[in-house]
Parts: sequence; C-alpha cells; structure tokens
Amino acid sequence: GFVHRNANRALGALLETSLQWAEQTGAQRVDANVAQQDEEKFAALIALGLSESGSETMQVGEQAFSTCSLTKTI
Repeated sequence: GFVHRNANRALGALLETSLQWAEQTGAQRVDANVAQQDEEKFAALIALGLSESGSETMQVGEQAFSTCSLTKTI
C-alpha cells in the first residue's frame, strides 16, 4: 500500500546514496549478500519510521545507514 511504496522509495534513495559513497571512498565492490541483509534491515526500520511519522522516515534510514556498512573491500 501507500506506506510500502514510500518505504521502497526511501530505501531506493538510501541504497543509491550508499553505492555512491562506496565508489567515492574507493571501495572495490559491494557485497551483494551484505547489501541484501542490510536492505531488509533498512526496509523494516523505514517502515517503522513511516508508521510513526512520515517526516522522520529519512532520519530513521540515515541512522540505520550510519550504523551499517554496505561495502566490503577486497
């Protein structure tokens, strides 16, 4: 529904940002398994944030991003 679509949109923006960050910091690749696990965590946190307050969604996502790493260097 509405909440799910917004969560996906916010999650997509977070993942895109994380991929750009990985490239900028010279990470050699993004580990797909780690990214998938973190994506599920982000989706849950973002959905929780949306259910409480839509305006806080990105803040919740940013907090999750700051505590997780989507990158694994070779």
